[in-house]
Amino acid sequence: MNIPFITKRREAKAQQEIRQFFPYIQRAYTSGIFSSAELNPTVDLCVSKVTNTISTLKLKAYIHTANGVREAWWSPIAQLLSDPCIEESYTLFWKTIVRSMLVRGGAYILIGRDPSGNPSYLQFIDPNKVQFSRGSNGERLYNIDGKVYTDYEVMYIPYVGEGFNGDLGRAPTDVHVSVLEQNNLINEYINLYFKQGVGSRLVLTLSPDEFKLGKDNLQKLTVAFHQWFNESVCGNQKAGRQIVLPPSSTLSTVDLPNNVEAEVHSLLHQSDVRIAQMYNIPPSILFKEDNKYNSLESENRTYLESCIMPLCNHIAETMAKALLPDSTNMFLAWDYESLLETDLDHKLDRCVKSVNNGLMTINEARGKLNMGSIDNPTVGDTLFIGANLIPCTEENIKAFMASQKQKLMGDVPSNAQDKVDRLDKNGADIMDKLV
Repeated sequence: MNIPFITKRREAKAQQEIRQFFPYIQRAYTSGIFSSAELNPTVDLCVSKVTNTISTLKLKAYIHTANGVREAWWSPIAQLLSDPCIEESYTLFWKTIVRSMLVRGGAYILIGRDPSGNPSYLQFIDPNKVQFSRGSNGERLYNIDGKVYTDYEVMYIPYVGEGFNGDLGRAPTDVHVSVLEQNNLINEYINLYFKQGVGSRLVLTLSPDEFKLGKDNLQKLTVAFHQWFNESVCGNQKAGRQIVLPPSSTLSTVDLPNNVEAEVHSLLHQSDVRIAQMYNIPPSILFKEDNKYNSLESENRTYLESCIMPLCNHIAETMAKALLPDSTNMFLAWDYESLLETDLDHKLDRCVKSVNNGLMTINEARGKLNMGSIDNPTVGDTLFIGANLIPCTEENIKAFMASQKQKLMGDVPSNAQDKVDRLDKNGADIMDKLV
C-alpha cells in the first residue's frame, strides 16, 4: 500500500497547485515547520546579515568645537561605548540588541550608573521579563520582576518601522504577517512535495501484512502517520538526517522530469525578495542572481544607505538621549569606514592619498592599517603637503610674479619685454579677482 505524502499531482501550473495545497498544510500541520518567525530561513538570513554588519561597526562619541567636529575619545561615554557590557563582548552585546529589535520589535537595556549618576555599564534585558506601562504623568515605566524602573534606569530602543505606536515597536514580521505566512507555506510545500528539495517526490510504502485496510485501521493509521511525519520528517532541522521509518515500511522517491520545480523556485525567490525588502535589504546582498552592481563598494553603499544607516542613526540618537546630559555639545555616531572599505588595496590607497594631501598624519594612517606608530613626532605626527602647493594669498602671488619677471628680464629674445608686460597684466587680473 503506497501512501504519498500529498495527493496525486494534477497537470496544472505550479502556482495553482500550491494555492490548492496550502489549506491542506494548514489543517494537517498547524504548528508548521517554523515555531516562530525567527526560525524562518529567510528571516534568519536577513536578521543575521544586519546583526553581523552592525556588530562590526563602532559607535563613537564626537564633540563640536570651534575648529569643527572631533572624536571625543577621552570622554567617559566613549570608554563606555567601546566596552558597554561587563559580561559580554562588544560584538555579542550589539548582536543581541539588534536581533531583539528586528525579531521582537525593540530592545531593553539596563543602564548602570556610578555614585555620581554617570553611566558606567549597559546590560541587555530579556523582553519577556519586561511589562511596559505609562505613569500618571505620562512617563515610561518598566516593570521587571516586580520592580518598577524609569527611563533613567532603563533604555528602550524600538524598531524603526511602520509598526511603532508611540510606546512600543513592532518587528517587520509582525507587521507583514501575510508575507511571512506565504513564505512559510511555500517552504512547507517544497519540504513535503519535493523531499526537502526541488526535483523529487517522496513515497512511503507500508507492508500489507502489517497494516490491514479498514475504516478504523485507516483512521488510526492516519493519526499515527501524521505523528510520525511531524516527529521524523517535518522541519528544516531534519534536513540531511536519516529518516527513521515505521516498522515494515520502505521509502522511495519519484523524479519529476518537468518544469514545475523551476516555477516553485521562482515563487519562493519572489517571496524571499519580499522578506528582504521588509528589512530594507537590497535583494542583491542576499541573492546573487539579483546582483546589478559592478563593484562590491557600490553594492555595500546601497546596502548602507537603505538599511544600515537609518537603523544605526536611530540607535545612536536614542542612546544619546539616554546617556548624554541635556546641555552638551557631544553626540554619538557610527563609523561606517569598515563597511565602505572593501579590501586592503582600497584602504591603503585612501591612506596614502590622505597623507599626501595633508588630511592625515603618518601615524594616523599606520593606525588605520593596524601598524605600529613611528616614535619620531616630527615625522609621525606632522601633517605634510606637497612642495608645489602654496596658499593663494596676495603676498604669495606678488612674490611669484616677481620671481617670474626676474627670470624673463634675463631673456635674450626681443619680445622679452612683451612677455613681462603680459605677466604684469595677468598678475593684475588675478589680484582683481581676489579682491
